[in-house]
Amino acid sequence: MIKKILLLSILVFILSVNSFNLFAYGGGFEVSLNIPVGAAIGTPNDAMKSIGYQSKKGIDSGLEIQLGYMHKIYNRIGAGLFLDIGYTYDTFASSKILENNSVIDTSMYMHNFEIGFMPKFTIWGFSIAVGGGIKIPMAGKKDLEYGYSASVMHYFKMTLDYSIFVTDNLAVVLGLYIAHDYGLPLRSLTDTPRIGGSGGGAFIGFKYGTKLSD
Repeated sequence: MIKKILLLSILVFILSVNSFNLFAYGGGFEVSLNIPVGAAIGTPNDAMKSIGYQSKKGIDSGLEIQLGYMHKIYNRIGAGLFLDIGYTYDTFASSKILENNSVIDTSMYMHNFEIGFMPKFTIWGFSIAVGGGIKIPMAGKKDLEYGYSASVMHYFKMTLDYSIFVTDNLAVVLGLYIAHDYGLPLRSLTDTPRIGGSGGGAFIGFKYGTKLSD
């Protein structure tokens, strides 16, 4: 399943580049393929903390595609709305300390398919985007003591990047991101336990689209 998602993401990127080549000089279509790597910390909610769960550190990564249209506002300034899709490997790191001081690692390591929207503002090659969407778990360690009451989770993400154009339409993208995954709610007799994940890091990518100029 993971290999199929990766191959599908790369295929979408290639097809998008070929399609947008027809409109590169007449519009502002963009498609980028990004590889993020960062640190994450588990964020158990109050219900999870009340039964002994604590935060731990982990690592996030993935392969993401942003696809949309950048509208030129003035010279090198533009704004647009982008579809954010891809594969993410997310860590929801936590542990539980028992009465005898032994530690049980209750971290979740999940492979997810994400889809959302990222409004983006660009000025002089720098772009900032804020958005979010949903993540659908595909595989991973999820063997906690409660069953899940949902099959999708929500995420929030903010990115800041700079595009280095090597041709009029192709650029290398270097950027930073912060993100929060709200985690999967777990069934409980009282409150709804949930372990989310917050973190940030860097990403590198390739972008095909029209370079904003004066």
